[in-house]
Amino acid sequence: MIEEKEEGVQVGVGRRFEARSIDDDPRLLEQSYRLRYQVYCLERKFLGADHTLLAWTLFYLAKVSEKQGKHAEAEKSCRNALEVFGKFHDQPHRDTVMVLNFLARLLRQMDRKLEAESTYREALAMQRTLGGDEYANVDVPLNGLIGVLLSQSKMGEAEQILTDILVGNQDNQANRAYLFSNRAECFARPLAERPTRSTAPNTNRPRPR
Repeated sequence: MIEEKEEGVQVGVGRRFEARSIDDDPRLLEQSYRLRYQVYCLERKFLGADHTLLAWTLFYLAKVSEKQGKHAEAEKSCRNALEVFGKFHDQPHRDTVMVLNFLARLLRQMDRKLEAESTYREALAMQRTLGGDEYANVDVPLNGLIGVLLSQSKMGEAEQILTDILVGNQDNQANRAYLFSNRAECFARPLAERPTRSTAPNTNRPRPR
């Protein structure tokens, strides 16, 4: 059985690298998808349904499907990847955050804004737990969440979240300037009318180790 597993991984490697080399070529997306699906079948056969390699393959299948405009198919692969990752990561994990960010973006593309908002919030909370409020740590889910809130005209909520992150990064002027310049629409109101940082306990802080 061990030899079979090793053989399955090795057979999948060649197809995986070949798919990676053509993922960005719009003319070869169908071929890329076929290669990655072959890898998926090999991994299920030799590694079983609950393996991290299988989760990554599902994630990349989702990315190729998105490029093909097959959003429903991409969503299904993405959620399956999250399910497999969830069996290995019972605590917040960067792999899960990456897939959540992608899923949220996908949901927004399908105009499912409330679901996208909820997914970005989940990703942001998880990312803050992992590494705190430094902008470099939270930029992807933060900007995604702000964008989807603004698309729903939820200006106050977007402003409050952004203010919390900015106040938490007072020593990082470059990041503050970047956020202000790119999300200026959040701060159209006079300074005196803007919300201050929430005084509620932050349950997303990194946990003691």
